[in-house]
Amino acid sequence: MKRVLVIGEAMVEMRPAGDKPDHYASAIAGDVYNTAVYLKRLAGEDAQVSFLTALGDDALSQRMRDTFEDEGIDTGYVRTIKGGTPGLYMIHTDDQGERSFTYWRSAAAARRMLECDSIEGLADLLSGFDLVYFSGITLAILPPDHAALLIAAAEAARPNGTTIAFDPNYRARLWSAPELAIAAFDNAFAVSDILLPGMDDEHDLYGSQSPKDTINRLQNGHPAHIVLKAGKHVHLYTNGQETGILTVTPVERPVDTTAAGDSFAAGFLSGWLDGLAPADSVARAARVAAFVVTQPGAICPKTIFSSVLKQEQQS
Repeated sequence: MKRVLVIGEAMVEMRPAGDKPDHYASAIAGDVYNTAVYLKRLAGEDAQVSFLTALGDDALSQRMRDTFEDEGIDTGYVRTIKGGTPGLYMIHTDDQGERSFTYWRSAAAARRMLECDSIEGLADLLSGFDLVYFSGITLAILPPDHAALLIAAAEAARPNGTTIAFDPNYRARLWSAPELAIAAFDNAFAVSDILLPGMDDEHDLYGSQSPKDTINRLQNGHPAHIVLKAGKHVHLYTNGQETGILTVTPVERPVDTTAAGDSFAAGFLSGWLDGLAPADSVARAARVAAFVVTQPGAICPKTIFSSVLKQEQQS
């Protein structure tokens, strides 16, 4: 059984429910958590998916732990911060399914998930996993010294056979200056084996004008896989060589794109765990994301997602 560790935050998600503007439905979501859920659903009993985060000791935090366990996610690395509380965000979607958010996360317990860790201790922890995944949002919510600790521990774990996967997932409002995000991302790119960048982020942060610009820069770190999302095209590079460009059919009427990138990451990483060829992993990622954006909220019910599982089993 493969062992996967996902590092980051989970939050309370509030989204409109029904026709009344002041009625909301709540759920649990968050970028890497969304990936963890879909990855576990896709991998099933073939992988143990663990979540490293921090929650409070309040009733809402306990509800979140229960939700993690209901999804089959191992909670052995969910740390408890006495007096802490989880973060919260509210989704607003337009007629095209594009989303915007309002956040309440400045005091979230997840910001303290690496308190009291040392590089050696965290590296030993990461070394016990086949795959470790985190995002730019993970780095953004951590204090700078904790983010640096995570990068150093990831680098130290790689020689022990741990594969590091990183999705930049840039959110400008989480960084006081773009230069800070660039520095953090460059450090993460340098210690990661699987990179999942997007051209929109690349353009906003690095001024990249083409996929070639991005690939040329990222190849300096010699990652095993670069999966560059560029609109309807996904550019795949494996061990420095162009493997292919996959054309993704756009979803005609997306309902909610909240977890598009998160579910894409889950699809690719599950393919990697299954030993699929990189191009086949990208194809799976595209299929999973295309389905998820047709559903409201970040996490669609298991009963609905079962149709994706059947499709993948037949592929």
